[in-house]
Amino acid sequence: MSTYRCKEEMPFLERSVKELGWIKSNYCLLIAGIAGIDFAEELLKKFPKLRIIATDKETQLIESARYYNTYDNVTYCVADIEKRETLKFWFGTARKILSYHNLERVTNVKTAFENFYDLLVPGGTLAVRFTPQNCIFKWIKEVSFRWRQFVGDLKATSLPQLTEENSDISFQNMLRSIGFEILYFRNVDECRQFKSDAQCKKFLLSCCFPLFTTLPDRMKRGFVDDMFHRFAKYFTKDEQGVITVHYRVREMFLKKPQKLL
Repeated sequence: MSTYRCKEEMPFLERSVKELGWIKSNYCLLIAGIAGIDFAEELLKKFPKLRIIATDKETQLIESARYYNTYDNVTYCVADIEKRETLKFWFGTARKILSYHNLERVTNVKTAFENFYDLLVPGGTLAVRFTPQNCIFKWIKEVSFRWRQFVGDLKATSLPQLTEENSDISFQNMLRSIGFEILYFRNVDECRQFKSDAQCKKFLLSCCFPLFTTLPDRMKRGFVDDMFHRFAKYFTKDEQGVITVHYRVREMFLKKPQKLL
């Protein structure tokens, strides 16, 4: 289910591997956020000896990812990018980190980047892709509130939230104040078109897949229908029945300097 987005967004991973020099077959990659595990299959095809550490703050999501992605080379760990005490084991050990659509779920972006910095070894690199504040995730708040009663201790922040949208200059100044060297930074205005309800539901389900997997089977069809209904309130169809969604994605490659000041 989650491979829907993975196939469309593989170019970001391929650029990360190429431009950051992530080409050695035996490197260890720390993935922050379960969304990044979507790439595990493609990564392991290209790099069979690759070792991956996949982290997320939600125990249920880690268990779900372990169940649906049974790879010998992947280690799953519960850790919160905003809580230093959950990350201390890896401080100063990560050479490569991928944060793929994980920052939508944090409440303090600066804290997250400070911890990314401390996780890296000097000379280590970080690839980040996330969606700053926009309307594409408004419907998810409604869905998560409506269905939370059926998913136990899964926190509201396990689904995308509306992160603060900072200007490019202020965001880059924040990164430099932490100590990062900015290798690449850009905002990308993207557009998705859904020509059928089925195609739209498949994409929406990829966004909410962690929540979907925790629901009882008898409720899953109702969840998908409710999810689509709430999404349709924000994004209507044109005369041809096509739903068009415009949104902005922020991408960056960062490096912890080899020699620290």
